Amino acid sequence: MLPRFLLSPLTIVGIVLFLAAGELASGTQLPFVAMMVVAMLAVCVTYNMLGGLSTIGGIFFTVFALYTLVVSQFAKVLIFEPADLNLRSPELTIGVYAVYFVSLMVGVFLFGWIRLSLPKPLEPSTARHSGLMYLFSFVVGLAAQIYMANYSLEHPGLQGATSHGLARALAYLLPLSLVIAVDARIRKTDGRHCFGWAALLPALAIELMGFTAGSRIYYILPPLIVAVTAYFRGFRFSTRHYLIAGALAAGLFLVVSPWYLWSRAFRRQPNLEVQLETMASLAAAAPQHWQQVAQAVRANMQSTNGEAEEYLTRVNSTTLDRMILIPDDGAVISACAHYHWGFETFRLDADSSIPHFLQKKKPDRQGVWLRASVGGLQSSYEENFYITTSTIADAWGGFGWAGVIGVPLVLVPLLFIVYESIFDISRPWGTVAVVSVALNLTPDGVGSLVVGQLLVIPIYILAISWFAGWITRSIPMTGDSSLRTGAPLLRPVKVSSGTGD
Repeated sequence: MLPRFLLSPLTIVGIVLFLAAGELASGTQLPFVAMMVVAMLAVCVTYNMLGGLSTIGGIFFTVFALYTLVVSQFAKVLIFEPADLNLRSPELTIGVYAVYFVSLMVGVFLFGWIRLSLPKPLEPSTARHSGLMYLFSFVVGLAAQIYMANYSLEHPGLQGATSHGLARALAYLLPLSLVIAVDARIRKTDGRHCFGWAALLPALAIELMGFTAGSRIYYILPPLIVAVTAYFRGFRFSTRHYLIAGALAAGLFLVVSPWYLWSRAFRRQPNLEVQLETMASLAAAAPQHWQQVAQAVRANMQSTNGEAEEYLTRVNSTTLDRMILIPDDGAVISACAHYHWGFETFRLDADSSIPHFLQKKKPDRQGVWLRASVGGLQSSYEENFYITTSTIADAWGGFGWAGVIGVPLVLVPLLFIVYESIFDISRPWGTVAVVSVALNLTPDGVGSLVVGQLLVIPIYILAISWFAGWITRSIPMTGDSSLRTGAPLLRPVKVSSGTGD
C-alpha cells in the first residue's frame, strides 16, 4: 500500500498558525489573514479526506492547492512580505478562495466515497506483452508528437483538424513508453534501480519535443514520470535521487525557465525542421544572449497597463511567480466584482476541447483570452498567450458566488470520482492519466474541466489503450509469465538506501 502522508491535527494547527503569525507579522491585514486561515484549514482537511498522496483524487487536489494557494502563502511568509500586497482586491480574492475550498471540502465529504462502474484501460498482461507495448508506444507516440508539433507550425490556428486530434490521442503513447520502461526496470532489478537505457530513449524524446517548443512542462515531464512511476510501485528513493531532483529544479529555475520563456519568440517557424535548427542555434549562442534573456523575461511579466503581475516583489523569480496563480486570479475576480460573463468562457473552453470531427467550427480563441482580457492582464491573445488563470477565477467570473460554490461542490469531486473509477495508479495507463491531468488541471477553465478533463481525456486514453493492446496482443507470444491484472507490476520491496540509480 502506498504511503498516504496524511497531516495530523497537530501538523495542521502548526501550518495554519505559522502562516497566520508570519502574515500578521509582515503587515498583512487581519481580514485577509482570517480568510486565509479558513481556506488553508479546508485545504488540509480535504487533503486528508481524499487519502493524501495515495489516491488519484488526492494527487489532483494537492497539485491544484499548491498552485493556487499553498505555495503563494508560504512564499510570502518566507520572504516576509504582506500576503495582500500585489492583489487588486485582496479581501475579495481570498474570500472567493476560501469559499471555493470550503465548498470543495463539503463536496468531497458528500460525494468522495462514490465509485462508478466505468470501462477500464487495457493494461499490459505479461512481461513480453509489456515489452511489445514499450516498442509500439515509443515509435507511434513519438511519431504522433512529431506530427502534432509540425502540423501546429505549418497550419497555425488549425490545430482542431481531425488528424491533429488523432495525433493528440496517440501522443499519450510516448509517456506510456517511459512508464513501462521504468516499471520493467524496477521489476527486473527487484527494486534496486528505476532508470535504464530503455527509459532513456523516451525521456530524451520528450525533452527534445520540449526543447523545440520551448516548453517547461516537457522539461519537467520525464523526471516527473520516472518519480511518480517509481513511487506508485513502492520504490525506495535514496539520497542520490533527491540530489538529482534538486539539481533539476535548480536548472529549471535558474536556466531552463528563463531561456524557454525568451526563446518562445522564435518558435513560429514554417515547419519542425526549421524550428529545431533555430532553437539549436539559439542554444549554442545562449551565453551571448543571457542579459537579453533576463531583460525580456522581466519585460514579459509586465501587464499592458504597466502594473506588475508578480506576486513576490522581494525576490526576482519569474519561474516561481509563474507557478502562483493567485495574482492573475485576483485580477479577474476584482474585474468581475459586479460583472459576470455567464457561460461565455465555458463555451469557448468546451468547444476547444471537443475533437474536430464532432465540432467543425472550433473557436480561434480559448476562454483564457476572455478571462485575461477582462482582468486587464493582456490586450492581445497572440501577444501574451502565456497568461493562465484557474477554475476559481473562471467560476467566479462566470456566475459569482453561485459558481464558486457549485463548481467545487459538484464538478471537481465528480472529476475525482471518474478517474478513481477508471484508472489504477499502480498500472501504466493509470500513471499516464494521473501525470497528464495533474499538470494541466490547475491552469484551466470550467469548460475544459467538464469537456476536456472529464470526458475527452478518459475517452482518448481508453480508446488508445484498447487499440494498442489489441495490436500488441495479436502478436503470438509463448513461454511468458503473466502479470496479475489490477495489481502493480512490482510489489513494494525494501532495499538499502543509496542503491538506486
